Amino acid sequence: MSRRSWQTRGRLCGARKHNSTCLIFSLAFVRAMVEAYLRDMADTDRSLARQIAELSELIRQYGPEAIASAIEKASAARPFGADYVANLVV
Repeated sequence: MSRRSWQTRGRLCGARKHNSTCLIFSLAFVRAMVEAYLRDMADTDRSLARQIAELSELIRQYGPEAIASAIEKASAARPFGADYVANLVV
């Protein structure tokens, strides 16, 4: 998917809060690392629904590439949570 497609979809998603279709689209766009990170996050005591909502908001704010990069860094260090990812956004 091209950057332009993402930008167009991002504008559409930005108008609707916590739209699950937009969340799925956003997460599908980022690298495969996200899936493994979410699986590992589900094994923690944190609310997965809340973590996904927070990651979705981070994707809206910083874009999927920045969040994917931050998730890769977080995966290497093994801390799980949207707050850790937010601290790693470049």
